[in-house]
Amino acid sequence: MAFSDRVVGRLRQISAEDTLARELVVVREVGAGAMGRVYEAVHHETGRRIALKILSRDTSVDRARFAAEASALERLDHPAIVGYVAHGITADGEAYLAMEWLQGHTLSKHLEGGPLTILEAVILGRRVCEALAAAHAQGIIHRDLKPTNLFLLEGRVDAVKVVDFGIAREIGVERELTRTGEVVGTPGYMAPEQARGQKTLDGRTDLFALGCVLFRSISGRPAFEGEDVLSVLSKLILQDPPRVSQASAPVPKQLERLVARMLAKDPAQRPASAEAALAELRP
Repeated sequence: MAFSDRVVGRLRQISAEDTLARELVVVREVGAGAMGRVYEAVHHETGRRIALKILSRDTSVDRARFAAEASALERLDHPAIVGYVAHGITADGEAYLAMEWLQGHTLSKHLEGGPLTILEAVILGRRVCEALAAAHAQGIIHRDLKPTNLFLLEGRVDAVKVVDFGIAREIGVERELTRTGEVVGTPGYMAPEQARGQKTLDGRTDLFALGCVLFRSISGRPAFEGEDVLSVLSKLILQDPPRVSQASAPVPKQLERLVARMLAKDPAQRPASAEAALAELRP
């Protein structure tokens, strides 16, 4: 049996109420993450292309995270956030999440060709701030903002979309969905309070990550570098990064100060909200 037939066969086991998923035809596998595999699928009547994510690890933590990601996306409707289509459970008990199909590449791939211009970085920062403001308004913090989770439609920074809400969490919720010894987030982009395992987080955690993204996009190198995860986390928690202007071509003072404030160890010293950061990026 062909690969596509195997996946389609699984989809056909979806409950009768789930019309959309039963009408999808899987084209190919396009990627695999920590929790699931992603497929390109097409709705056989409308021809609409769909990104279909199916949970591949069946643990209680993974199921809870997958459900939380689907719930978060279902509540979010913003042009700078990947669009939700549907989610559900197959008759065999496999969880799936259908999202809009995105054509282009990640910011991480884009940066392989060199840093962004100052204008491009500002445009990127504005649009991501708009996405974060929308998510935070719904009580959702992303917690894993990084170049690989920023997708550039057709390679355009002005069409960036925030993707992968797999470890998103409700603001003010202290219960964590983790495995023993697991660090939630990406070293080099997680805020110090997140790296320390602090239970109470808010939108300023995402702003720290955006500061890391802007530093990398402008300077061409990470704000926090090290030979291993522990050295990166140590620098992230204990050391201030260099000014972005020290690692790149001339940077406007206002932008340099904003990135430095985003990277402040103390959340109180960062912009108060995504809207506040956006206001500083608009001039």
